[in-house]
Amino acid sequence: MSATVIPSVGPSMAEHLHGLRGGARPDFQEPLPSPAQLQELFDHHRADVPLEDFLRRVCETRPTGTATATFPLMLDSGNFFQGVSMPRIMDSLIRDNGNSVLKRLLLEHAFGAIDKRRDGGLRILVRTSEAQQALNGEEVSIMGRKFRIGLESPLAQCFFLDVIGLTTAEEALNVFGSLASRGAKP
Repeated sequence: MSATVIPSVGPSMAEHLHGLRGGARPDFQEPLPSPAQLQELFDHHRADVPLEDFLRRVCETRPTGTATATFPLMLDSGNFFQGVSMPRIMDSLIRDNGNSVLKRLLLEHAFGAIDKRRDGGLRILVRTSEAQQALNGEEVSIMGRKFRIGLESPLAQCFFLDVIGLTTAEEALNVFGSLASRGAKP
């Protein structure tokens, strides 16, 4: 009996584990300045020309600006991404995903910041409410596991503090005044 070999359609297991596909540069990385731009930056530094002028000229050549994203989503993954770098997570999200909604929104530059949450999972900010509605409930594959994107809880950014043991109103005012001076909202 001869064994039949089934040709692989997608990337190999090694490519999945390393997050690589044919050595292509991930789309989410900022382009590095050219050697000529670096030399110009060095020359401007020697001549005491402000760095802001150089940065303004470099940023003018970029096709899109920074996304102002205010519509939050959450990908609940527990502690799966603990110890995994954000570039690796992003590369896996972009490359290993067959989700057509996600691909369309990536092409439309609908995403803003994506960061890890302290309590586990990823927080995703998108630019429009339409993008938020389109991604809500979508299943995505990251590093070989499937996750579902959901709306972030309205209480996710709130912290509640129960202060007990204060005997006078003056002590309570001092505690709340200290918290307010550090940015806490009453």
